[in-house]
Amino acid sequence: MISLKNRLPGKALAVFLCVLFLGEWLYSLSPGEGQVDLLADQFKKAKAAYLAGDFGTAMTLLDKLISSLAGVEGRKAFKGETFLLAGATYEKMKVRNLAVRYYCQAKELLGEGKTIEGLDLKSLEFYKENCAEPGAAGGPVRQPGSQNTRPFVKVLGIALAIAAVGGVIWYLFFSKNAVFKKKAKYTSITFKLAVTYKGFNSAGTRRLWLAGANVKDENFLYTQDCNELTTCQDAVQQETYTFTRTVTADNFIVKQEFLNWDYYSLPGGSGWKKLCSEYTLEVEKYEYGEGKDPGKPNAKGLETLNQPIVVDRDCEQVSTRIHNCTVQATVTFSAPSNAANGGRAVSAQLLSGHRLN
Repeated sequence: MISLKNRLPGKALAVFLCVLFLGEWLYSLSPGEGQVDLLADQFKKAKAAYLAGDFGTAMTLLDKLISSLAGVEGRKAFKGETFLLAGATYEKMKVRNLAVRYYCQAKELLGEGKTIEGLDLKSLEFYKENCAEPGAAGGPVRQPGSQNTRPFVKVLGIALAIAAVGGVIWYLFFSKNAVFKKKAKYTSITFKLAVTYKGFNSAGTRRLWLAGANVKDENFLYTQDCNELTTCQDAVQQETYTFTRTVTADNFIVKQEFLNWDYYSLPGGSGWKKLCSEYTLEVEKYEYGEGKDPGKPNAKGLETLNQPIVVDRDCEQVSTRIHNCTVQATVTFSAPSNAANGGRAVSAQLLSGHRLN
C-alpha cells in the first residue's frame, strides 16, 4: 500500500532543490562580464567627477559602486582602486574618519604607496595616517566581496540544511519503509493453496476445508495395487486442485477428511490400501494498515500435515474395511525476518496404509 502523504515530503524536497540550483545559477549569471563593464564605467565617471572637482557627484557614484561591489567575487585591484578614490574624495570633502578608513582598505588591497593615474598621494594628507595605530582608522571598512556576502545563497543554504535534516527525519520515521517505523499489521492476505492427491487400492469420499469453507467434496477411486513397500512416488494416478482465498485474520485452518475410505479390491480377503496428499501454499498479495511495510508474510503450520495419519489415532473405524479419517493444520501468517524468504509453505503427507488380514 502506497500512501500519497508519504510521497509529498520527497516531492517537496525535490522541488526545493530545483529552486535552489536555479537560484544559484541565476546568481552566478548576475556578476557576469556585462556587470563588470558597468562597474568599470561607474568608476571612470566617479574618477572624472573627482578630477573635475565635483566631489559631491564623485562621492555619490562611489557609494553606489562600493555597494555593487559587495556581491562581486575577486577583482582585488579594482576594489583597492575604488577605495583609494573614495578615500581621496572624502578627504576633499573634509571627512577625515571615512577618508582614513578607505585609505587603509586601499593599502591592504593595493599595497602601500600604490595609486591610480591622476591621483597624487603626496598631496593627500590623510593618506599618511598609520593604519596600524589603534583607533586611527576608526574601524575597518568591510571589503566588498572579500567575504562570501551572498545573502540569498546563505538563506538558501540554511533552508537546505533544514530541509536535509527534515528529509532524514522523514526517511527514518515517516517514509513507507522508515528504518525506525513500526511494522504495520496485515489487514488482508490472499493466498493460493494447491493440493495433489494420490492413492492405491482405495475408494471413498474426500472433503477439504479452508478457513471454514468446504472447497472440495468428491469421491475418489484408485485401482492401482500396493504392498508394504509401495511409496507415493509409485502412484500412476493423481489429481491436483488449486484454491485462492483471502483472509483478514493472521491464521486459518486447513482440514482434510477422508470419509468411507474402503478397499477397492481384496483378493484373497487381505491386502493394503494407501492414500497420499501434498499441499503447497503461496502468498499472492497482502495489504496492511498504518506503519512500515511488513513484507510478504511467512506461512507456518502447514508442516503439521507432514505427519503420516495414524489409523488408530486419526481415524474412526466404521467397519472392518472402512474408516473415516480427519487431519488438520492451523496456518499462521507472520512478518518475515527476510522478505525474500516469505510467502511459501509446502507439506507432503502419506496416509499410512492399512492392511486387512
